[in-house]
Formats: sequence, structure tokens, C-alpha cells
Amino acid sequence: MFPPIFKLVVITVCLGINLAELTGDCKTDLPNLEELKVYRSSVRPEGDTRPRVTLVAMFPIHRGTDCSDLVCVKNYNGFQRMEIFVWTLNKINSLPERKLFVESLIYDSCSDTLAEHPIRVLNDAKARVSGAENMIIGVVGASYSSVTQPFSKATLALNLPLISYASSRNSLSEYAMFARTVWSDDVQAKAIYDILRKFKLTSFKVLGTREDSNSNGIESNLKEEMEQKNTTSTFSTCKIVKFPQMPNSKNQCTCVRRKPLLPRTTSVRPNIRRNSSAVNFPGGAVISPQEDDIEHGNKEVDLPTIAAHITESKVDAFVVAIKAESKIDFLKELRRMKESGAQPRRLQLIATDTWDISDDLSVYGVDDFLQGSITIVPENSPELEGILKDHLKNLTSRMKTNPNSDDSNPWLREVWSSVSCCKDPEDCAFIDVDGNFSVDTKVENVMNTAIIYAESIEKFFEACAYDQSCFYEEFSGTVFFRDYIMNVYSNLNQRLINSTEDGLSVRLDCDGNSFPKYAIYQFFKNKFEKIGSWKDDRLNIKPLIELRSRSHGNGGTLCNPVCTDGKYKVYDRVTTETAEYDDCCYSCQGLPVNAIHQNGRIKHCPKGSWPNEAKDACIVVPVENGFDASYPPATIQLVFNTLGTVAVIGVGILLGWNRENDIIKKTGVHYVPFLLTGALLCQLLGLGIFILPLTPVSCFLLHLIAGTGPTFLLAAILVKTHKMHEIFITTFQSEEDKSFKGKSLCPQYAELIISKLSMKSRQIVGIGIFISVQALLVLCLTSAFNTNKIIDIYPASRHIQVCNVNVIECFYSQIFNILLLVLCITYAYMARHVPSDFNETKYISFAVFGYFLILMSGACVLLAIHESAGFSKDSKPHDPELEICVFSFMLSFSALFTIGMMFTNKLHMLIKQFFKDRQPKRDSTGDVDLNLEQEDGQ
Repeated sequence: MFPPIFKLVVITVCLGINLAELTGDCKTDLPNLEELKVYRSSVRPEGDTRPRVTLVAMFPIHRGTDCSDLVCVKNYNGFQRMEIFVWTLNKINSLPERKLFVESLIYDSCSDTLAEHPIRVLNDAKARVSGAENMIIGVVGASYSSVTQPFSKATLALNLPLISYASSRNSLSEYAMFARTVWSDDVQAKAIYDILRKFKLTSFKVLGTREDSNSNGIESNLKEEMEQKNTTSTFSTCKIVKFPQMPNSKNQCTCVRRKPLLPRTTSVRPNIRRNSSAVNFPGGAVISPQEDDIEHGNKEVDLPTIAAHITESKVDAFVVAIKAESKIDFLKELRRMKESGAQPRRLQLIATDTWDISDDLSVYGVDDFLQGSITIVPENSPELEGILKDHLKNLTSRMKTNPNSDDSNPWLREVWSSVSCCKDPEDCAFIDVDGNFSVDTKVENVMNTAIIYAESIEKFFEACAYDQSCFYEEFSGTVFFRDYIMNVYSNLNQRLINSTEDGLSVRLDCDGNSFPKYAIYQFFKNKFEKIGSWKDDRLNIKPLIELRSRSHGNGGTLCNPVCTDGKYKVYDRVTTETAEYDDCCYSCQGLPVNAIHQNGRIKHCPKGSWPNEAKDACIVVPVENGFDASYPPATIQLVFNTLGTVAVIGVGILLGWNRENDIIKKTGVHYVPFLLTGALLCQLLGLGIFILPLTPVSCFLLHLIAGTGPTFLLAAILVKTHKMHEIFITTFQSEEDKSFKGKSLCPQYAELIISKLSMKSRQIVGIGIFISVQALLVLCLTSAFNTNKIIDIYPASRHIQVCNVNVIECFYSQIFNILLLVLCITYAYMARHVPSDFNETKYISFAVFGYFLILMSGACVLLAIHESAGFSKDSKPHDPELEICVFSFMLSFSALFTIGMMFTNKLHMLIKQFFKDRQPKRDSTGDVDLNLEQEDGQ
């Protein structure tokens, strides 16, 4: 099978080649449909000798791939248009002065947007019209622009004019040999624009149907109109909202939807209850509806979201250009929302004729939403509407009087059975056409199409001096269209309908469009009332309800408020975060810290950039290599660590100078280097974080210092307190309690090794083992977390390069140190009452307990200020410095506190002894001994 577009090309080429005979061997692989139905109306009666011509007309009676679903939108508009066309030709042919008899072949267009079926129609019509005394002079149709566009190429290939009574797409004006008795969408946009200006509405949103370009045309035409009138800045125009397309929806002709055919008085309105089993209609028809008849609708998943989006939007009005199927589902969704408790708001719709005024909307119970809404439709003459009702009444009366008659219209019984809610056309109580029957808004356009052809062909015949040979042989579709159709000017329509109204002449402009005139209706008290018209580029209406702009208290409108106090106009999101922006309505919002305001939207600056002062552009921030030492807490940290380093070095010098003093000796000189080294490393960590240039080597070095600095200190304290506890056990406890010391796992090897080392060496080796374990742990963490890597972080307004480790991960390297601390606390507690020189056990206990408290306090502060998700736009600019300052201060202060608690008393005693030794000595008589070189004991 060939693709549809290829088939269309093949068909069109074949038609162009076989202009004289379409029954040749042009195989197009078209669907094998049953024989085409044709309505041959206005057949020249016997005895009438006037020359004949034929018009081929198409109307949308059915739709679907098999052309089986009846089109009942706008009260079966295709059927109404077909019958007014038949009536018009019959009236014209009955005029005594007519020199030609215009016959017609009427087909069902099947709403085929690929034009496969309409092209078969042309083939069939060409086969039916043969001989020297008849010819096809033109084609009428189609209704939908989507059908007319491809179809016009086929008629052009046959050199036949095409006149549409309903296709309004702008681009059709550019098609050769095409005219229309409607007007293009840009004219409709002018009328909508005038209504918006009339009611001083400043914001609107266009509603359309997916895969249908009508709404796009309306939107673009409105924008062009605003540009021409220099009012673009006055309006806020939102992006189009598209309703779901329903190409495979089932027949929409349900009894509930046919209520517009009935009188609108309460006495004859069908009695429909949600729980009732039947629906009563005038004429005796009783139909038992299926639930699907009432709740029918092709509901797509996103329809509730679209409806909520519309009802929550802040725009003043909605310009509606949706298809009839979308309209029904939209109304049902509004009903569902209302039944669920949603507060209705006046939507203030301004609708094109796709929002049919013939529908009885009371069945949906959503008048609160629709009150005051306006619909713009082509204006029919009241006389013509009455004529069509009488014509249909006569048709149906004959059908009811003689049910077995062979109607010339092959679709009459099928359509009127559907109108009457009958399932079986052969067993149906057909309803009558009454005064409340809703007439389609384009029937006058159909009448004018027939008039244009009839008047133009009469002029052509007149140009041949009424010579039939000249007429049939010299007929040219191109000449006929250019010189006659495009120049037609006729008042025949007034004569046919007996109208005295001015301005009813039938004529075309230079683009082949009719001169526009619209009737304006407003929805009031559950029905549409005519409030005026738009013609000759002027709006003349007297509204029943004023449409109002939705004002805002600060002087603007709800859609376009005036923002103050440093807030910005930001497009609203409505419904959900996944829905599109309501991109013409604003709310006044403050901007997030890293956001800018551009084109009505909040845009977050990417990492490495930050908003400028005007908040309208993102600027790249300079890259900082390492932490900012000028940050006040960082500066304080540097000063503290500098003083701490000096203090530790000073204590080390003083202790080293007095290492032979009993005060120091009894402390254990071999412990002092480890204690002071640990304290010094903790001070150097705070300095290195802010001073060292950032490299992988410096990252590793800082991580190693952070891990092993406390280990030096805690390992020395642990070994010392363990030794004190051993002495306590050995000296003061009973033999049974000495078992608390424990035994080695391999006593023979342990004794062999330990026996070769002195007590001090053993203790130094033990401290070294602890430090080695911690260093190995740091190496493992560095490898696992790649902590020597340099990464980028982006706190507010900054771009910093730092080592790949955060303060929480730094605690991983402190796990072993915390274990040592717990052991230190345990041994210090058990040895707290051990007698010692200078109360050393007491000071050690205070030191480890204080170390623990400082460590826990620092951890709590870090947990409180730590950014669990990492540093981001929501972080404060110097949060990284603050965290690292707290961590390094925790380590350095705990180390200084420990050294201070362990050595302050000893330093005090050394200083006191120093000054005591410098005082002059007195002999037994009380005289001062001035021999300073005399040694003690001499």
C-alpha cells in the first residue's frame, strides 16, 4: 500500500492527464468502498429545453474511515446545508428569466482530510455527466478547511472552480481558482479584537484542539491586528491551550446532545434524571438511554488538568476556537468540577462559531462558568432561517405521511431518525420541525454559493449570445472563474427570500472572499441571545452582561499587577508544577537568592555564576583557590592557632630546658614529645587550611595531620594512664583482682620481645603502634574517598576549589581517635584515686574529660550548621569557612586544653621553684650568705 500523500499525488496527476475522461486506467489503490451514494437534485423536468449544467456539491453528512458515523455537530449542519443548497437551486431554476438549468450532484464528503473520498466523488460525477448537452461547471465545498485544502488541488487539475461555503483558513485565499462565501479567519480576529476593546479586556488565552490549526490562525491574526492598531503593549496574550484530539471517538449523536432540536420551554424539555430509566421527547418517542448516552465523552488523561488550568488562569477572557467534540468534553469536565465542590468563576468566553449557539447547555449545569460568554457567528437572514425550517418541515411531513416513499435524498431517513432519537429508521416516530429548531449559522453562505454559480454561468452563457455550441465548446474553467465568478454582483438572494434588508448583495473581494458580517450572541440565563452584529468593520452590540477586566487592588489587573517592594512580575504556574506556565499573567514574587528575572520567568543562575545587581543577568564569579582567610571567623582561627603554636613551642622549650628536674622526670619525659607534637599538629592544621596552597599533596597532608594530630596526644595519654592503672593494680589490689590485668595471647613470644625492651621503650613502641594504625587508616580513607582530589563547590555567590572532603567525612578519620579517647577516659576514671606526685592523675582525668566535652560540643555545632546536601545556592557565602573553622577549632582547642590541664600545674611549680632558687640564702644567725658559688652541702 502506498502512503496517503503519495496516493493523493498519483490521483491528482491522473486526473490532470485525463481531463476529458476520468474513467481511464488510472489505478490509485483506493479503499474498496461500496458504491457512492449521490443525491441528484434539481433535475431538469421533461419539456424544459433550457441547456443544462451541473454543479458537484459535497457536504459533511458522515465521517470516519468507513464514512459511517453521522455528523451531528451544530444540529446536523451538513444536512441543513445540503437542503438549503437544494432549495436554492430549485428556486433559481424556477425563475422564468433563467436561460440555463442548473442541476446538482450532491455527495457526502465523509470529512476526509486526505481527499481520497472527495476525489472519488469527482471521478463518479464525471462519469455521470456526459454528452454534449451537459457539463460540470464547478464544485461546491467542502466544509472543513482541512478537507478543502487537498481537495482544491484535484479540482484545479480538472480546471474546475471550487467555492467553499465554510472553509475559513487564511491560506486558502492563495489557492488558484478558489473562492468562498465565508470570510477568512483574519476577519473574525478583527471582530474578536473589537469585542476585547469594547469591554476593556486586557488579557486573553486562545483555546484550541490539537492537530487543528484554526486556533493558531486566530492567535496569529489577533496579534497582527494588535500590531496594526499599535496596541500590543495593552494586551497580555497567553500561549494557546490545546484540547485533546479525538480522531477515533465514537458517534457523538446522543439523545442528550440533541436537546437543541427541541423547544426551549420547560413544558417540552426532556425530563432527564440521573437515575431515570427513560427520556421522554415530544412526539411520543421514548428512548431508554444507556449510561454512555449521558456520560459519553472521550476523556483523555490530561483533560482534567487542562480544565483546571483554564479555571485557575487569571486572564480576563478566553478566545475559543475548539472543535465541537472538545467542547462537549470540556463542558462535562466543568460539570464534574462543579459537582466536586469547585467554586465556579466566569470564564468570559469569546467564541468562534465552533462554539455552537444551537446547543442547549442547561443539561450540563455549568451556567455559572459560562454566564456572559459571547459567540460570534456568520449572520443569517431571519427570512432564510424561516424558509429552511419550512422546507425541512415539508420534507419530514412527506416522509411521515408516506413512509415507503422513495426519497430522492438518500440520507434523509437516516438523519431524521437520529434527530428523533430512533435506533431503527424503519420503526421511528419522527419528530416535527418547530419554531425552536436551531438553524446552522452558515446556511446563507451555502445559498450564496449556489447564487454565485448560477449568476456567473448565466453571464457566461450571455457572452456566447445564448449559443449552446459556443457555450459548451468554449467553456473554460479558468476564464469562468477569473472573468465571471470573481466579478459577480447580485441581489438575487434578496429576491429569493423576499428580504428588504440592505447590504445583502452577493459579491466577492479580490481574494475571492465574501464581505463579512457577523451576528453576536451572548449566553444569558441558560440560552444565547443576540446582542448585535459586526459588519463593515464596525461592532454594534448592546450586551446583556458586561464583561469585566479582573482588577487588582494595587492599580493593575489580576493578570498584570503592579509590583512593589522589590518584587518582580513573574509568569504564573497554574494547576501543577508539571503544567505549562500561564505565560501572560503575572504574580508579584521575590526572587530566590541565585535567580534572575528574564522575560517574566525566574531563572536560576548555573553553578559558577551569580545574579548581577539588577537581577537580570548571571555573571561568572571568580574561582577561589581554597578558603577565604579574610572571613572574620577564619581570621580569628588563624590568630588563635598562631598563639596556640607559640604556646605549645614555648611549653616544649620550657619543659626541655628543665627535663632533668624531678617535676618533669616524674611526669615521664618520654611522653612529653608525643603530647606536644599532637598539640602542635592540631594548631598547624588550623593554619595550613587557610595558608597552604591547594594541591593534591597539601590535601593529603592536611587530612593526615587532622587524623594523626589527636592520635599523638591521645596515644601518649592512653599509655600513661594504662601504666598508672597497672601500678595501681600491682600495688594495691589483691591477688584475685590482679587478674584484671589480662594475659597476652602469645605469652611466650610477648615475653621474648618485651624482655629485650626497657619500660620506656615499650611505652614508646606502644605509642608508635597507635600512630601507625591511625596513619594507615587515613591512607585507606584517602584512597576510598579520593580526598586528595580538588573539587569545586558553589555556595551563594561564590565558586571555591577545595579538597574533596567535608567535615562529616573528616569524622571518619577520627573514629580511631574517639576509640582512644574512650579508653583514656576509662583508664583515667579507674586511676583517678591513684596516689601520684603533683596530683598528676587528677589533672589527667580533668584533661581527658574536658577533651571529650569539647569534642562532643564541636560535633553538635557541626551537625547544626552542616549542609547535608552540600553547599549550594541556598548556602550562605562563607558556610564552608564556618564549618572548617568549627572543626579545626574543636581539634586545636581540645589539644591546647589537654596540654594546659596536664602541664599548667607543673609549669607553675617550675616557675615557683625558679624564683625560689634565685632568692639569697641566710645562715643560722640570719645573715645573708653572699657566697653564690658555694655548692650545697659544703
